[in-house]
Formats: sequence, structure tokens, C-alpha cells
Amino acid sequence: MTDTITIGRLEKSEAYEAGKGCYHGDIGCNMRYHVYSQEMLSNYSYKFTVNFGSQTPFESSVTTRSFSLKFYTFICDANDINSEGLLLKPGIFSSHYYPSLNIAGSVYNNVQLIIKDTTNSSNKMAGPYKIYLAKNQGMIGYEDYPALRTWIKQ
Repeated sequence: MTDTITIGRLEKSEAYEAGKGCYHGDIGCNMRYHVYSQEMLSNYSYKFTVNFGSQTPFESSVTTRSFSLKFYTFICDANDINSEGLLLKPGIFSSHYYPSLNIAGSVYNNVQLIIKDTTNSSNKMAGPYKIYLAKNQGMIGYEDYPALRTWIKQ
């Protein structure tokens, strides 16, 4: 069996956009980047999306960041990113970092495993519940629930 993700659309702002003295001019410097799959689901949403935003208000040294990763029904959000991957917001997802990880006979470096808690009945939806991300490679695999099949990037 196979599953496909084809990057169909990229949307990005300039490196940073700033506006001062206009409507919402106090927002400061911000940037955004969105990735969408070409494949759509039966509810007309994208199968796969990644959204990133960054904002630094004027007169501030604090930058806020937001990330959102969506794959089928797997939707997780993060506040930042570091050398071990996404720093997830508190909720039903947990994160584990592996300098090296063997998945189905292939060894990957710098892997973040994000796991959706399926112990609560409201979280037991069929679909991905584990996502494997590798530095400089993106999503390299996932496991689905309830079949517990592992899918690896080819």
C-alpha cells in the first residue's frame, strides 16, 4: 500500500513585513509561510499542511512564533522550534527526540517523534497517531490508528 503527499502550493510573505502608522500598524514585523499538499480529503481540506508565523511587535525584543502541522486528522501546534524539533503546546501530543532511530530497517538521524494520546476515547479517531520528522528531511513516516501500520518515506 502507498500514500502520497505532493506539495501543491507554497505561500510566503517577504522576509519580514512591517507596517507602522497604518491600520494594525502596531503589529510590528511579521512573516508567514504555508505549505499545502496537492491532495485533498473528502471534506475538501488539504491532506497535509504546515503553517509557520513569526511576529515581533515594534519596540519589543520578544518574538512569538507559531507552527501548525496537519496530516489527515493529526493536527498539532507548537510555539517554537529548536535543534530537537518542534516545541509543542501543552495538550494531547507528546514529543521524543532521537539522535539516531531505526524505523522499519532504515536508520534516520535527528528524528522527532510526535505522538497523539489515544487513551481518551475522544482522541481515538482512525488515522495517524505518530508522526516521524527528521531534520533537513521533513516528515519521514507515520503510524496509523487503529491498524498500527507504519508508513515510511520512499
